[in-house]
Amino acid sequence: MRVGHEEQSGCHAPTLSRPARARAAQGQQLRRGIGDVGADRPVDPAPATDPAPATGDNGEVPASRFPVVPLLVDAALVVVFAAVGRATHDGDVFGPFGSGLATTAWPFLVALIVGWLVARAWRRPLAPLRTGVPVWLVTVALGMVLRAISGQGVAVAFVIVATLTLGLFLVGWRGIVRLVSRVRRS
Repeated sequence: MRVGHEEQSGCHAPTLSRPARARAAQGQQLRRGIGDVGADRPVDPAPATDPAPATGDNGEVPASRFPVVPLLVDAALVVVFAAVGRATHDGDVFGPFGSGLATTAWPFLVALIVGWLVARAWRRPLAPLRTGVPVWLVTVALGMVLRAISGQGVAVAFVIVATLTLGLFLVGWRGIVRLVSRVRRS
């Protein structure tokens, strides 16, 4: 029986699907040396008609692009959460000169930024589990701490509603994007 090179060396290369091989090749192109000309761009850039960053199954975005849109979506959803809460309880969403909405939203927006840093969300901004869940949990936990420190209410019912709503918002939109991208590929 003839033994192949992989068996002799003890290394077994995993068998990858065609899309996985393409993503791996793209990743190799992005990890060129620091001194290389154009090291921050893939060798074969996307056509000019497609300005959106390419993402793989795991939601990974090329290292050369900071995912501003997912961060803005998260921030917008946090503001929507705060606005709905104010509309439900105060009746006035904005308050004088928008200060009411800003007062309600700022603890969660600060916590959202910290959540992005903790989760390193820029690496896989569209991943529901790797990014969405940690961003959600940090946003809720730290947001509640900041609300308490600033003298705002943190009643148990509010914590429960905030946890469920922000979970639906911050993890949910990523799940929808994942589902849509899988359906479009099949």
